[in-house]
Amino acid sequence: MSIVIASRSDRLGGRLRNLLSGWDFAKKIDAQFAVNWPGTGHAKFIEPDSYDFFDLFDEISFRSRGDISLCSTLPHEIFLKKRLRSGAILISDAPWESIDYFKGAEKTIIYNATDRYRFSGEEDGINSISHERELFQSLTLNDKVSDCLGESQKKFPFSEAISLHIRRGDVVPILQNAGHASGDWRFNRVAKWTIAFADRYAPVQAYHAAIADHPAPKYLCIFSDDKPLRDVIADQYTDFFVDTEQTKKTANLSAVQAAFSDILMMSSTSSIICTNSSFSLFAAFIGRAEATPVMRYADPEQLIHDIDEILHDAPQKSLVIDSLISAYDKLLPNSFQYKQKLLILLLALKHPDSMEILRQISCNAGGMQVELEAAKALVSALREKRASATNKVKILRETLDVERERTAKALASLEVERMKSNQILGELEREQGRRLTKRIERVWRRVSPK
Repeated sequence: MSIVIASRSDRLGGRLRNLLSGWDFAKKIDAQFAVNWPGTGHAKFIEPDSYDFFDLFDEISFRSRGDISLCSTLPHEIFLKKRLRSGAILISDAPWESIDYFKGAEKTIIYNATDRYRFSGEEDGINSISHERELFQSLTLNDKVSDCLGESQKKFPFSEAISLHIRRGDVVPILQNAGHASGDWRFNRVAKWTIAFADRYAPVQAYHAAIADHPAPKYLCIFSDDKPLRDVIADQYTDFFVDTEQTKKTANLSAVQAAFSDILMMSSTSSIICTNSSFSLFAAFIGRAEATPVMRYADPEQLIHDIDEILHDAPQKSLVIDSLISAYDKLLPNSFQYKQKLLILLLALKHPDSMEILRQISCNAGGMQVELEAAKALVSALREKRASATNKVKILRETLDVERERTAKALASLEVERMKSNQILGELEREQGRRLTKRIERVWRRVSPK
């Protein structure tokens, strides 16, 4: 019988989505199901102290189940390497094979996807979505989490409220710590982090606009890991703001329990205003709440302003700007004018004199296309500069490898010469010994009585 093991090392929303979609996958192919749940996250500067699985779910009832188990708490990368060496199959988000491919044979399948796996030939996932909700509801919550949720529901009618999820706790530190990346993958990793910031962070006015678009909510719940900002926004909606923080403090929850409680409370509301966050989207998923995405950066000037405000004169600022320039075409909104303006602003931020040059080119040529070509030329120059630096590093490494090989050969040659010298010395010592013995024998024959 095959076994499916769900494993991820990201934050809570991604882990929970991975658990449910992996469990549903295992049910479909009639396989055993287990979870690798790393005790810590992959980014120390943004993670809770612990991701204890049984801080979320009741340990006794979980271990008594026969359809799910906790197999380990190893970091995902270590767990993955060990399993792949033994022939395990890795499942990602992309569709791959039919259900029949997985049935019958004994396989170990590492399920690393967050979304539902769509088998080839499968038409829709409505039944899977409903099944995943049922699987989540079948898990017994940890007593502290359950009690906190029960107390909150007694105090507040969540079904009559809308919730606002403000994602700040990871995206801002990610940007601030981008300069601490190291190794050959540094630039690509920073580009990925910077894109994640632009995709998940939203200016405060975007949240106010989203609240205003809702038809007179009776209550408003605000969930965020940026407590000062949560309080600032809450002060503007005192007439219908609902504070859930005190209930969590009274329950004395751990950091991961408090985050899980936020998900459960959000899932009980009628609508969730959010950015691109698996945390709030998972809450909408399990509770059937309507997820309302906020307009993140309608104007690229606001994005540049926020990055500049967060980083100030930090040493990694130049690296972040370079990464945005290299990957600006991956940002939303996906429009030519937006990306063009963003690129020009980024270049102006990196090279203050380039804005005046671009303006002169634009005025003389009288067209946006020329302005864009000039911007692209600057980007190309930056990329060539980086490629040249990379090539120099490669040449230095190759030179070091050659020198290392020469040194190794020279050492081997010296070792051979040493062995030969030792052999010659040994022969000389033996020859001297033989001569000394003969001399002693001659002397002895002379002096000994006949």
